Amino acid sequence: MNKILTFIIFICITVTVFADTDEVEIFSDRAKKIIDSLEGGKITQSEELLQNTQYRISTLKIISMLTEGLQYLKVNNFEKVNEIIASVKKEIENLPQLSRKLKVQDYKIVPLEENRLRLLIRFQNDSKKIIEKPTFFITIYDKDGNKIDKRKFYIQKNIIQPHEEFEYKCYFYNIIDPKSIVKAEFKI
Repeated sequence: MNKILTFIIFICITVTVFADTDEVEIFSDRAKKIIDSLEGGKITQSEELLQNTQYRISTLKIISMLTEGLQYLKVNNFEKVNEIIASVKKEIENLPQLSRKLKVQDYKIVPLEENRLRLLIRFQNDSKKIIEKPTFFITIYDKDGNKIDKRKFYIQKNIIQPHEEFEYKCYFYNIIDPKSIVKAEFKI
């Protein structure tokens, strides 16, 4: 019974490694996708998760090991459970750390026809950590300092490597006077 408790506690500790921000949810979603792909033979879901990144591969290995550990736990093979715990610890040590911080290097506001506005933004991952699937808010202001609109955006880039720079385009619609917009604020 103590071995079972140890393993459950270890799973909880493993999950807290991913609890930096939204990582518990990401971990859970991946686990569900992997189980779905194994049960339904949907290999494409598993392949999509890998995408040649160390973080995704490590996460997949950890989930596999924990699933395997639970199978051994069901048949009381505690020797195998201990081996798996050691392997998971080693994999966690090699897991890249995730960050949620992006830096806005520069941006340009482009008024368009039909009450639309385009923002061209240059982002940089200013840290030594990987950033995964970032989201952010943009608030736009007119020349009098009035808040005109605020929206949430998703960067369609799964992994942003340390120090990587990239450009991003986003659009605002139904802006009464796009030419009056002079400022944007970013909350990442």
